[in-house]
Amino acid sequence: MARDKEPLSYEIIKDYGGFGDGAWQKHLTLIKWGNNEPKYDVRPWNEDMTKMGKGVTFDSSDLFDLLSLIEDALEDDNEKAEK
Repeated sequence: MARDKEPLSYEIIKDYGGFGDGAWQKHLTLIKWGNNEPKYDVRPWNEDMTKMGKGVTFDSSDLFDLLSLIEDALEDDNEKAEK
């Protein structure tokens, strides 16, 4: 027997900003999914942030780990550009 899906419930606590081109920019947000604790989230949103695309969600320790990886990648790119 099929169950009715409940609508996805979320609350954007803070929008840190968007990046990328096009009408659907990717945003870094602090978002609360359902009754869970807020997490950091990166996903595309339409212009008025009423519709979303697929994304990824991080807790704060994951976000720090990602920052370290991004810094390493940018350092590698900078070293290649200097050669």
